[in-house]
Amino acid sequence: MASIISKRKGNKDYYYIAESARVNGKPRIVSQIYLGTIDRIREMEAGYKVRPERFSILEFGSTAAIYMMLDEIGLINSVNRHVESRGRLTIGDHILITAVNRTVQPVSHMKLPEWYSHSFMKIIYPSCRNILSGQNFWNNTHEITDEMMESMQREILQSIMKRVDMKELFFYTTNFPTFIDQYAYPGKIAKKTHSKITTKTISCTSPYG
Repeated sequence: MASIISKRKGNKDYYYIAESARVNGKPRIVSQIYLGTIDRIREMEAGYKVRPERFSILEFGSTAAIYMMLDEIGLINSVNRHVESRGRLTIGDHILITAVNRTVQPVSHMKLPEWYSHSFMKIIYPSCRNILSGQNFWNNTHEITDEMMESMQREILQSIMKRVDMKELFFYTTNFPTFIDQYAYPGKIAKKTHSKITTKTISCTSPYG
């Protein structure tokens, strides 16, 4: 169902056409169309067409879908509850943005700002391009201990299990290449075999050995 909503910024009201729908039983705004101020709406109604001086095209669908799922399971709060953040973005924000990128269009931390500039995340996190450097990511996350990581993972998994029927969940990654030194860190998981990147020189993991 569509309706017109207003958002106040400074001393002006800006209007949007908002479409709502139920997502997992809860009402959510699933799309918004910007109309502008009341003066701009009057101009459009009078037939005066305002041509934008510039526009940009952003990737939306898959990025918004992944963001919505991570937001629903409370990823940011599950991270931030166990580690102290500093700076404009919390550590949970940094991890969420990186997780969305790794799912949709994996790039290195060096190229993350460029991906961000052409994705829906630019709307969720405005004016954050300069913050998304690889060095800034590691500066914010290097204090996360193994104990903190286990607590975060446990909380996130519990949240997922409340929402997903585990009978319908299937994960299978064959011969996934890693950079584990099999001789320095002996174990049963990583072994030399045929990998997805057609080399036998690195260790791979497989859920079925």
